[in-house]
Amino acid sequence: MHFVLLLLLLPAPQQTPAPAPSEILERVRRNVQAELALSSNYTCVETVERTYYEEKQACQANTPHGKPKEFMRDRLRLDVAVSQGAEIFSWHGENHFTSSDISQVVQNGPRTSGQFVGFLRNIFLTQGVQFTFKEASQIDGRPVYLFDYAVPLLRSNYYLKTDSGGTIIPYHGSISVDARRFELVHVSIAGDQMPLDSGICSADTEIDYQLVNLFGEQALLPSAFLMKIENVHDLYTLNRYTYTQCREFRGVSTLRFTVVDPGTPAPTHHVSDEPLPGGLTLKASLDSEISDKDSYIGDAVNASLAEPLSVPGTGAVIPKGAMIHGVISEMQQHSASLTYWLFGIKLDRIQTGDDSYLLNAWPLPAASDGVSRFSSERALSGFTMEAARHGLWFFDGSHFRLPKHWTRAWRTLPLASAGQRTP
Repeated sequence: MHFVLLLLLLPAPQQTPAPAPSEILERVRRNVQAELALSSNYTCVETVERTYYEEKQACQANTPHGKPKEFMRDRLRLDVAVSQGAEIFSWHGENHFTSSDISQVVQNGPRTSGQFVGFLRNIFLTQGVQFTFKEASQIDGRPVYLFDYAVPLLRSNYYLKTDSGGTIIPYHGSISVDARRFELVHVSIAGDQMPLDSGICSADTEIDYQLVNLFGEQALLPSAFLMKIENVHDLYTLNRYTYTQCREFRGVSTLRFTVVDPGTPAPTHHVSDEPLPGGLTLKASLDSEISDKDSYIGDAVNASLAEPLSVPGTGAVIPKGAMIHGVISEMQQHSASLTYWLFGIKLDRIQTGDDSYLLNAWPLPAASDGVSRFSSERALSGFTMEAARHGLWFFDGSHFRLPKHWTRAWRTLPLASAGQRTP
């Protein structure tokens, strides 16, 4: 039996030539500019996990560093809003935005801003930034174009701030661009010319971007952010940021209901955010459990007033059952020579009916509370002993838990001192 193979020869498909690098960049710039124009009045939840390592000779080039040894980690949850091209921050549990300076909200440890607007404007919309085409490639099967870039000092808006001060530095990095849509996929950033007095020898950042539907159109927002910092003290930190719940920013009204002890006299007038003086002692009972399983610095803490509280000089009595609001102010896991958690809560508001009071309250040290004592043979460092005197709790071991209805005494400080004990 014979088989006959019939072939129909067709012209080979024409390959679309790749656009010139200058055309790719121009289309990316136009897309970034259009998407930044949508960057007004939206908010995202920013989750940060910070890990601290000891790394011998971290700043010595061409020297084997060995495996870094983790000694501490913490995690934070914030709200970040973009309004009129500026980024504004608050703790996730505060329900109102407080500052455009991230260091006024997160006062300890490495922190950063600019991943929503600042870096994009500086890299793509500033004259004098140098781009070099590298190659066409693929990321997870996605065709991309790769470029290197450099932002010189005179064109840079990269502000490096440390305990010794702040300065503008130049930086360089690379970008990945979707080859089909000319949308930005990834940006890497490496700081240059670190000031000697900063103690920092390297600061490297990686940002992944996503398109999110805002106002019925696609807006370019970060999806993940990684920052690595090495310093001259053989320490290096790794910060992982993720962004979720990005949405149009709108005002939200909240209804609050308070169960009032019937034995407490009713107030004769109403007050709104009346500051409470320092030196008051109150008892608060948690409304829900707090644990290392799903809690973050900046999360809201809700509690109930366990006993009536008299307001000096006014004759007013805040009733038992009044709603107390606060935030988790500290939550560090230490794992060097000892394994323990350092944990704190700051109370800042009391609501009862139509009345509200502002306060700056921190827990009083307890002789024995069943959850914050180390074994007697263990010695705490000077830092942790000082923290204990400032109302922070220690949880011995890998996990901690404060159960619902857990009650503790708190002492108010003058509101002018509120900035002295903030995460």
